[in-house]
Amino acid sequence: MMQFVRQIGFLIVFACISLQVSAQYIVSFPYNPNEESPRDKYPLEYKTDISLKESLGGEIVDDIFVGPVRIGVDERKINHAWDELYKTPLLLRGIGPDNDSLLITSHDEIKDPVPAIKGHPFPYVHFTPYRSTEPIRWTTFDELRKEYFPDVQEPVVYTINKYIVPDPTFFKLDHDFIGRIERLDSRDIEALKAFPPFTFIRIFTKTRHNWYWNLNSYGLEE
Repeated sequence: MMQFVRQIGFLIVFACISLQVSAQYIVSFPYNPNEESPRDKYPLEYKTDISLKESLGGEIVDDIFVGPVRIGVDERKINHAWDELYKTPLLLRGIGPDNDSLLITSHDEIKDPVPAIKGHPFPYVHFTPYRSTEPIRWTTFDELRKEYFPDVQEPVVYTINKYIVPDPTFFKLDHDFIGRIERLDSRDIEALKAFPPFTFIRIFTKTRHNWYWNLNSYGLEE
């Protein structure tokens, strides 16, 4: 599956520009971006698709591994836990769809061989800890697919905000932070018609960059 996604990677960028074609979407409950505080301006905007793929760091909230970056976490619900930075041993919980655990004894270097969770390489060697200030309802990309688009089967390419997700296995998302979800068949994009069909599932979180998440392509409220 990952090899297939890499082979069409250069076309996915074009596809993301064309996603208004035949998209089916889900919008969550009302949300007022004016209520955001200054630190809610989505500090991950400096990231790129390449840096997301090549990241060797991981982020944890209440010891739960949420991915190489906290891309699906509401910044208003977490605070840095600086006193826990680089502590060892560190027991990571909630890894992947089966909520596996992994004991980290060193933050210094990649082990040889790289640890794997259910066959997926887990190369992360340093972790930034956060503590939540209120309960978070965790979900995964695959759980969102099953919840909103149960008829969609693999293969699926996930995107979240401006990012193409290289491997969705280890990401955890705050379910209440999801503002809009769209699906798109690859056959709706001219450049992808020659490839075996697959589905895009695009997720938009409740950030200022998605300010008008509740408007359709005509600028009208859903």
